[in-house]
Amino acid sequence: MADRGLCSYAHLVLLAQAGLHAVLRVGARKIVDFTPGRAFVKPSVWRTPAVKGIPRSRWLKGLSVQDQLVAWLKPTTCPSWLTRETLIVYNLVRLVMCQLATLQYLSVERISFLDALRWLGAPHTGMPLVALIVNPVRPHRVEPRVKKRRPKPFPLMITPRQELRRQLVQQARGG
Repeated sequence: MADRGLCSYAHLVLLAQAGLHAVLRVGARKIVDFTPGRAFVKPSVWRTPAVKGIPRSRWLKGLSVQDQLVAWLKPTTCPSWLTRETLIVYNLVRLVMCQLATLQYLSVERISFLDALRWLGAPHTGMPLVALIVNPVRPHRVEPRVKKRRPKPFPLMITPRQELRRQLVQQARGG
């Protein structure tokens, strides 16, 4: 299970290659339509006004009122954020995580991705692989959804800064 930050086709492919299934929250830009046999846009079709509002996943079957099974179609181009080098480095980091998980008889999800990346970036330190951070098990951990800071008592800046400065100078002069 993951949040909507991990629901791109590239992430799903990585999970599928590992033989895993995924339950993901749909990203904000994804179009969800529960109409059986609905139309869909093939990946080779460019985004144009004619295809706006049509999903890019093929409907397979409905599982319940708010669940559906869809086929995600492979994009014709790689996402701009996923270069070939990035995909190779990602695979290398995941390999290090898998090796450490095997050595310590742990689940790979407990190994820190960032720590494994840092270990790969600085191999000359001589730090052994087993020294990587292992995330603790937190089965009932919840995070409150609150704002960290109170809103400021100042109005929004809807006029140019120069105009606001001029008004402040006039108020300071008395008029």
